[in-house]
Amino acid sequence: MITSKNRTKHLLCSALMTLLNNQKRSFESITINEICEQAIIHRTTFYTHFSDKFALFQYLYRTLTKQRMNYSIVERIYEPFRISAELKQVHALHIATELSRKSKTMKDFIEPLMYEAISLDLKSMQYTTNLNIPEQLLIEHLRATLLTLDHYWIQEANHLQAMEIDHYYQQLIKPIFKTTHHSHS
Repeated sequence: MITSKNRTKHLLCSALMTLLNNQKRSFESITINEICEQAIIHRTTFYTHFSDKFALFQYLYRTLTKQRMNYSIVERIYEPFRISAELKQVHALHIATELSRKSKTMKDFIEPLMYEAISLDLKSMQYTTNLNIPEQLLIEHLRATLLTLDHYWIQEANHLQAMEIDHYYQQLIKPIFKTTHHSHS
């Protein structure tokens, strides 16, 4: 059951995504008033749910991450682009990638969110993977690889399928993990 609080948060997230989709706008240039206008929500209602637009973005990112938890840990680690496609999150992924590339403020904001999500997945794998490198280094490598491949996917104007990007990703991370991977495609 969707509560009015969740509905409001959903409307605000959708409004932010719509505004970010406009390639002429940066996150920094989007105002709370514009988000509220887009969501058709009063500004005071915004502040009932979020302290600022960064808190809204953080909520949106974590909501998208939670949706991914319905997939197995193996799928989340080895097939992140397929999952993004199935959850219709590719657009959101591209936005996060481009924001982190174009803005130091957003890079500094998005990196810890990615670090948090990857860290949760790695903790879930701790008994199925023999990691021979420090966790912090592994997380940074996976985060950078995800961003690099997503940027490549954007440059290719999405002419590649998610499965193809996952294949490249698997080849790049294969030396790290000693577990066997069975494709879920």
